[in-house]
Amino acid sequence: MIGGVIIAGGQSRRFGTDKRLAILPDGTRIIEKSVQNAASALASVIVALRDTDKVLAAELTERFASQSHILIIRAEDSALGMGHTLANAIEYAPDWDAALILLADMPFISASTFQQLGDSFTAHQLSAPIIVPVYQGREGHPVLFSKHYFAEIGMLTGDKGARRIIQRYPERVVHLPVSDPGVIQDIDTPEDLLKL
Repeated sequence: MIGGVIIAGGQSRRFGTDKRLAILPDGTRIIEKSVQNAASALASVIVALRDTDKVLAAELTERFASQSHILIIRAEDSALGMGHTLANAIEYAPDWDAALILLADMPFISASTFQQLGDSFTAHQLSAPIIVPVYQGREGHPVLFSKHYFAEIGMLTGDKGARRIIQRYPERVVHLPVSDPGVIQDIDTPEDLLKL
């Protein structure tokens, strides 16, 4: 099974307010759109919020209550950085064959990209791949990690996320060309939201 970990524990410093709650042109909040996209394509989704997100965790749990394959967690070490958040979240995925690492501020990843990443994993599974989608020469997200790397993900710290693992195993990285601009389209500032 391939699951997805949505990293939603950041501080939104560049955005100024909590960007996860910002409203997209279709009327949904950024965090909800990211969860919907992943949940419609994947067998299991973990949403890793800040430890202090008690209200948001309750709202999302209620909002997605009918979808039992979505787990909302409050990452206990989220204030220490993305690496800690990801390490907390991967503990909930011991039975997965691979994990897609998604960023909550990237709500436009298409269903076809999830499918392509899954197909690429199936084709390369025996080589313990790390699969990076590439749009017009730019690396993007989500990045797929074989379960081979889960122990290392579980030891991540700081704010670099899983980039260190990608750098450690360049021979295992598969660059997957996609036609989806959503893999590079994140929302970091209010201006990014206005461009939509």
